[in-house]
Amino acid sequence: MERAAEAWKTFGAMKADLLRSHPGRFALVAGDKLLGVLPSIDDAFAAVSLAFERGMVADGKPILVVQITEKVDVSVTAQPHPLTAGAVA
Repeated sequence: MERAAEAWKTFGAMKADLLRSHPGRFALVAGDKLLGVLPSIDDAFAAVSLAFERGMVADGKPILVVQITEKVDVSVTAQPHPLTAGAVA
């Protein structure tokens, strides 16, 4: 996912600081911006939904959810997709 590469690059640039200040928590990164740091994966997913609903990221831009650990074991990339007319959600 090429568009997520920018978020990974951003996370990499701030990882050392995040490890010092928020170890074990979950970072939300969109492009070159840190949208927030949450205590749990459930809180992070809820924040992603809100970010999409509130238009906090450009249309179609993915949000990276990544656990702040030395060796990343948990990461998810979420990207909104508009529903087509007549689709069932």
